[in-house]
Amino acid sequence: MRIAQWYFVVIVLISSIGCEKRFTDIDEYEKYVRSDDSPYVQHVIKNGVKVRVRYLPTDVLLIQNYRHYKELEKQMRSDTSLTPAQREQALREAQHEIRTARETYNNSLYITMTIGYEDGKRDIEYERTEGATDYGSWLDRLLFRMNEYIFIETPTIHEVPLALYNMDRSFGITKDRSFLLMFARHFNEQDLLEKKNSWIKLHVKEFGSGTGGLTFELPLPISKAGFESGV
Repeated sequence: MRIAQWYFVVIVLISSIGCEKRFTDIDEYEKYVRSDDSPYVQHVIKNGVKVRVRYLPTDVLLIQNYRHYKELEKQMRSDTSLTPAQREQALREAQHEIRTARETYNNSLYITMTIGYEDGKRDIEYERTEGATDYGSWLDRLLFRMNEYIFIETPTIHEVPLALYNMDRSFGITKDRSFLLMFARHFNEQDLLEKKNSWIKLHVKEFGSGTGGLTFELPLPISKAGFESGV
């Protein structure tokens, strides 16, 4: 009986930890969140069409800012022409820029979604027009009406609408298309990333891709970067 109870406690502890990690190296963190093995990257293939989603935590959006700050620190240490006060002032200004950007990004959730043919031989924009009368109506749907097909669900909120999105038009350079999706982080007076939530789900209704409705479950809590502590 004691063994069974101990086993249950271990399982609960593991489950409560989820995918949360902490990193002190910028490159290591970026590699983790961008890797195909990351819990923040998921994809499905249906009817020859591949749909890939990637959640972008705030720290990912700030990676270039962090790198710039670390480089600035090195420059300040090696530049003997600067006084201690000048070095401190330059670093404070860089820290302020990062804090301002972080506050802005923290107001939203960002997810990228890429759609394309599995074989990579055909262009999804020019050849996929199911449910559309012509290319023009298909393109209009991709550019302006995807908010009708995409939403987020949490354990406590059934549907959080897509606030804004943008499709990256490659004009034939690539045969797939990528969308940057943005959702309000706070909805109905709730924080979508609050600790009691163990997941968020991205729902994509059939919009003409031929994949049918899709659901991507992304685990919470979000892994945190440790290298940002100084800024």
